[in-house]
Amino acid sequence: MSIWQKIGIAISLLWLIGLPIYLALHARSLKTVGDILIAGNVDTITLWIMMLAPILLLWSLGALMFDGVRWIKQRVQKWRSHEGHKDGDING
Repeated sequence: MSIWQKIGIAISLLWLIGLPIYLALHARSLKTVGDILIAGNVDTITLWIMMLAPILLLWSLGALMFDGVRWIKQRVQKWRSHEGHKDGDING
């Protein structure tokens, strides 16, 4: 597991733990937030979406960026090796 993945997991866990704590402090009751998390109504769905959607979005963007950078690096290496052989330079 890379350092970036570890950082991502740590931030994700902080978000999942920190958001309910923030809401509990704002509502002045941890019991209220706990009840909402397990009530099974529209507020429950809203809170879970608020907690999970940013994590899903950021992990998806991170994966796309990682794959994009890797793809660009492969294309540049292929282009450099092709250009080097075309000019007769083996070392590229």
